[in-house]
Amino acid sequence: MARTGVIFFGINIITAESYTAWQIGITNDPDERKKEWGQTKDVSTWTQWEANSLSDAQAIESYFVNEKKMKGGTGGSTSADRTVYVYIFQIRSRAIGNSRRTKRDALTIARIVSKWFFYVVIGLAVAYLWVHLGVHHDDTLR
Repeated sequence: MARTGVIFFGINIITAESYTAWQIGITNDPDERKKEWGQTKDVSTWTQWEANSLSDAQAIESYFVNEKKMKGGTGGSTSADRTVYVYIFQIRSRAIGNSRRTKRDALTIARIVSKWFFYVVIGLAVAYLWVHLGVHHDDTLR
């Protein structure tokens, strides 16, 4: 079991305090919950801690949802009679087909290539002018 302070510390470190980009929740069955979330979200950043109690887990979840504006709810049907886990994961939709992320990545690559092409052309033009205008080493700035 992780002490409440350890869970708070872990969440702060992992999220780099960019809380709104993360989902938090509590569950008795983290494997099943991860599988459920994995149907609609990318759960590759999933991290979980075993809480000391249901009330500790609820307090942690409530704090990060209400005070730090993490995504999540403070309801649910988690049982105090079973082990309780606090989990977080970064909110990212699963990439399906031609998603926004794929389009954004393609645009980013296109921008990089076009800038690279621009700088190569400018460099070649400068080199061409340098050579054809007869600038020699002894003609450098004085």
